[in-house]
Amino acid sequence: MSEPTPAPRGSARFRSPVVRWGPYVLLGVVLVVALAIGASRQPKKNLSERTQAIAATIKCPQCTDESMATSNAPTSVAGRAEIARRLQAGQSSAEIRAFFASRYGDSVLLTPKGSGFDALIWILPVIVLVVGFAGLTAAFVRWRRLAPAAPTAGDRELVDEARHRTDDPPPSDEPDQPEADDEPPSSDEPDAEDQP
Repeated sequence: MSEPTPAPRGSARFRSPVVRWGPYVLLGVVLVVALAIGASRQPKKNLSERTQAIAATIKCPQCTDESMATSNAPTSVAGRAEIARRLQAGQSSAEIRAFFASRYGDSVLLTPKGSGFDALIWILPVIVLVVGFAGLTAAFVRWRRLAPAAPTAGDRELVDEARHRTDDPPPSDEPDQPEADDEPPSSDEPDAEDQP
């Protein structure tokens, strides 16, 4: 068997990692910078909007599956007033949420904390995406490195046999059908019964 010829110097096999992965790294950096800029440019909210935003993350202690922002129960109305009073006093949303969690328990918070066991809720989807992307990348790289298998002599023989079988159709047991050129007898001629 002859040895495969080496790939030319400019082919993908001999490109440096910087040339090969550089555009992807640059795209990732641009994406991270764009997301950071977009996240930092949030418009200022007035007191009512801030109160509603915080109340939407706290469950109504008196209601079932309803936030303080949407509930009209007396505890929710008092809770929204307490949130507004604390915001005017200069407390952050984290401090206000901690106050309600200490008063009613951690189950009153509708969004999980970013620490401890609750951090898994935030981190796990990112880990799944990264592992999935890495697995796909590894599979594509492995498939790319696999050389296509050359057909063996046995493979060529099977293909030749299959070609010969399709070239010569097997004889048919059915009687020959009249061809399209054969015309049925014309109806212009009188039948023997019609003659006098």
